[in-house]
This record gives sequence, structure tokens and C-alpha cells, in this order.
Amino acid sequence: MKERALIYTTDVKPGDSAGNQDVFVEAEHVREGLLDLGYDSRDIVQLPFAFDVERYETSREQIRRQISEQKPDYVFNLVEALRGKDGTLTDRLWAVSLKVFWEIGVPYTGNSLSAFEKTKSKIIAKEIMIANGIPTPDYMTLQTLRRVKLGEKFILKSAYENGSEGIIEEEADGESVIKLFDNVDEIRNVLELNQEYFAEKFMGDREFNISIMGSRGNYSVLPIPEIKFVNWRAGVPMGVSSSAKWKDDSWQSKQTQRSFDFPDSDKPLLAELERITRQCCDVFELGGYARVDFRVEERKPHILEINLNPGIDPTSGFVAAVKQAGMSWPQALEKIIEAKNLPR
Repeated sequence: MKERALIYTTDVKPGDSAGNQDVFVEAEHVREGLLDLGYDSRDIVQLPFAFDVERYETSREQIRRQISEQKPDYVFNLVEALRGKDGTLTDRLWAVSLKVFWEIGVPYTGNSLSAFEKTKSKIIAKEIMIANGIPTPDYMTLQTLRRVKLGEKFILKSAYENGSEGIIEEEADGESVIKLFDNVDEIRNVLELNQEYFAEKFMGDREFNISIMGSRGNYSVLPIPEIKFVNWRAGVPMGVSSSAKWKDDSWQSKQTQRSFDFPDSDKPLLAELERITRQCCDVFELGGYARVDFRVEERKPHILEINLNPGIDPTSGFVAAVKQAGMSWPQALEKIIEAKNLPR
């Protein structure tokens, strides 16, 4: 007899960003995979994680009642953001779901609360990387601004929001492209207006997104892809902007291509990328599934960020890596479920 699954998603409303709307595609992908694993459709329930952090105890009791009524064997956690005081979704709060599931005592998929505590801020994560000898690009906060050296350029991005949604961009030919900064006064002006932002050195022109899966101490590093910027327009930074990620008809999306093919000369680089990824798994206590994003400059990898809740829709990099590993989506889904957190 198969288990009963409760899929919790972000409480997305009309008008929320494309990145948040994508959770429904992910949920349907999970549902299809569970059906392929033999689940009865009646044993797959999907609900929004509607939670008011200002009324924590009351909201937690509502979630407890939902879980009690549905009687799931586990929660498949697709909560990626919660609403702040202003009513907008923010990644900064999404780990409230982990805390609530732990307090209620229901098993849930994905990473643990301890992993979140180490990665909840990109700045915190960078400090942990530096302390453990893990390479990451140089960065500045409003409190640590310095002169920009000749040739240096910086990206400005949120310490809390995931992916391209947290990067300062500018318009070019009707699309959003990453904006680079090389003037400390301009950087200061932006950081003063966005005090949760920081400046990160823009490095290299090769990018890698490496997916992992499994339990703590028993990680699988999936086949490594490179994100290639093909026939890129002159003057536009080679990086994944919001247009590249969420606008399929944009030139950036069409010319940003994932490749698993490498020449023999890249074997030492791939081995080093895997070594650093495994080190991150141990240092950050990763589990379930996650992704580590790199930039490479002069054949030296540097970690941009650790993504505890990477996309798992059918077109995502994670699913592409699963297929490259020779696994079906249901097989990968089963491994994710096996690695779920078990609150005591």
C-alpha cells in the first residue's frame, strides 16, 4: 500500500511573480511522478501554505488542523516563500514552513532547518564558505565598501531572495539584463536604498549549476551541466537574468543553453567542481535535494550561492541532470521522498 502525500505549495495569488507562479507546474510534476509510482490519486492532496507570520501560533494551529484532517504520511514541501507585512511574497520567510512541520512532527521533503540557518542569507553562507576554505567571489556590504579596483565589476543582489529575482537589472532592447557596477559611489547609493543587498564581484564567463540528491552523509552529485551563453550580444553581461529565466521568447532565454558535453581538457575542472560541491554538502548539512551554482574564472571555480529549493519543473536544470544520470523522474522522486526529514 502506497503512502498518502500532502503537497504544500507557496500561497500564490494572481499578480505574483512568474518565479512564484511556477510552483504550480512543480506541484503537477510531483503529482504525476507520484501517480507513476503507484499512488492513488485520492492519496495526493495539494494545499497552499497560507500562513500569517504576525499570528504565528494561530496560523500554526490552522496548519496542524489541516495536517490532522488529511492524515498524510509526509509533506512534500514546495513552499518557497511567505508573505511579509506588505503582503508581497519573500523568500526570506519560506523556512517558517520547515519550523512548523518540525514543531508539528510531520515528516517533510527537502532540506532541514539547520541547513536553512546556514544559507538563509547569502552573506552568512559566504562567511561560512570563507571560514571553511570554500572559494566564493569577493563581496562588499554597505558597512564594508572599498574602492573598486581597475577592471572589477560587481553585481548587486539581495542577500535573501533566490535567483534572478533578487538581482539589480536594467532594460536593454526591451529586455531585463544584469546591471554591472564599477563605481563605489553608485554601489553605495543602491545599497543605501536596499539595505538587504550586497555587491558581489562578477567573475568569469563560465557558469555551472550542480544538483545534488540524497541524505546527509550519502549524497549523489548528479551529472554536471554548463550554462553556455551562445552568440551573446556584445556589452551584455554573460549571466542569467530574469528575462533569460522566465521569458521563453526572449533572446537571452534562447541563447542560454545547458550542455553536459565537455572536452577531455575539462576533466580536472569537473572533478574540482564535484569536490567543492561535496564539501558544501558536508559543511552546510544539505539533504533531500539542492543545487550549488558556480562561476569559473581562469579555470578556478567560485560558488555564487547554494539553493536549497531548486526548481523541479520538467524543464528545470535539476530534472535535466536527473535524466542525464539515467534516472526517470519517478525514480528521482522516490529518492527525494526516502531522504525526507523525520522530526522526533
